[in-house]
Amino acid sequence: KTSDPVSGGWWYYGFSTPTTPDYPHCGIWNNAYVCGDNEGNAQQSVYAFDRERMLLGQTARAAQRFASVPKLAGYGFQILTPATFYGTTAAPAGSLQILARHNDDEAHAGTGANASNDFIDLYAMNIDWNTPANSSISTLPRVAITEFNSWFTDYSTFATVPQPGSTSKLDPIREVIFNTMVYRNLGSYESIVGDFATNQNTARSGSTVDAGIRWFELRKSGGGNWTLYQEGTFSPGDSNTHHLEGSLATDKNGNIGMGYNVTKTSSPVVYASLRYTGRKAADPAGVMTVAETDIATGAAAETSGRWGDYYSTVVDPADDCTFWTVGMYRPSGSWATRIGSFKFDDCGTATTYSISGSVTTSGGAGIAGVTVSSGSASTTTNSSGSYTLANLANGSYTITPSLSGYTFSPASRSVSVSGANVSGQNFTGTAPANNPPTANFSFATNGLSASFTDGSSDSDGSI
Repeated sequence: KTSDPVSGGWWYYGFSTPTTPDYPHCGIWNNAYVCGDNEGNAQQSVYAFDRERMLLGQTARAAQRFASVPKLAGYGFQILTPATFYGTTAAPAGSLQILARHNDDEAHAGTGANASNDFIDLYAMNIDWNTPANSSISTLPRVAITEFNSWFTDYSTFATVPQPGSTSKLDPIREVIFNTMVYRNLGSYESIVGDFATNQNTARSGSTVDAGIRWFELRKSGGGNWTLYQEGTFSPGDSNTHHLEGSLATDKNGNIGMGYNVTKTSSPVVYASLRYTGRKAADPAGVMTVAETDIATGAAAETSGRWGDYYSTVVDPADDCTFWTVGMYRPSGSWATRIGSFKFDDCGTATTYSISGSVTTSGGAGIAGVTVSSGSASTTTNSSGSYTLANLANGSYTITPSLSGYTFSPASRSVSVSGANVSGQNFTGTAPANNPPTANFSFATNGLSASFTDGSSDSDGSI
């Protein structure tokens, strides 16, 4: 109901579905909340909910259900993952909600697979709340990516990732693009980031598992198609070190942060722990450059057979820089969740500006050593009379020069800083007049003695 969900309260809505909407993945777009789920049908189901009215607590129009995209062969459990909007710059007018799935065609197309590439299948959702019959999901050009491997023991067993101290294994959830893809309009381009599970062991048979996280960034400029900008497989360490359950997002600078699980069966062992990594927008493409950092350290093996349900990484709208990530880990006793936060040092730093100018005589000669003050900061002119007041935030300032004996025109300047440096704030200084001294002395004698008294004065102290 308000920007504070704790004290402000919630609007509650319920919608009927034809069957249990298993493992929903949801995204926010300008005109809808969109959720893909697993309903076990031959087509992949997606729902759109009336965001406009739900934000106001009004009666929502009927949810729109889509079931037009056929499932891929080979998996029983599948979901179309929607992109969700982040940031303060709206998507270009008319932009449609994007949904995606990863397509390891060796798993789905058999002998018809492309041996050189796998794919991100893309779809666009057009929602018409006034005439629902006009709503539809259309297929976009798919994006070719580097081959990845969905074979974890087979294509159907859930728990396949080894952990120390137990024969029980963890589920990498190979079937879906994790959680929510993140969309941002970064001005010169639009971006979507996402990730999914891959087995770094390339064999399509056997039981060897080396779990890694394949992450990707798609970009689009102008009216073109979405294309692959960068991708990488994240799993540092030896083949017994496993990374899984990634969740990622981008901040306002285009930096990427990712939370995830790690286990390690070689010495020293690592029980299911929660960590984060990331990369700055200007870093070399395809590489997570931030060192692995622990959020919560595991202490025991997980034997329940259930793993991977509770993960998300988001960016705090208060500064659009701070990443919050939540995920599971395994302390002693039972599994638990932990929340951690982090941010990049190039995001959220206040931008500062400068005011500059010169102080000269009426003939144009620079005056050195003049103190120029903004009230909160000051500097002195150099040998040519120039000055710069640096590290100023946006705001209004009164700039005042001073030097003993000098007068200045103008005596001060009112300067407004608003998102840019300000130059040309010049002053003319006038040196004090050289008035002649006033002589005032006397000489007197008394016999062989003489006395001299000097009462001369100089009003400006300069002879």
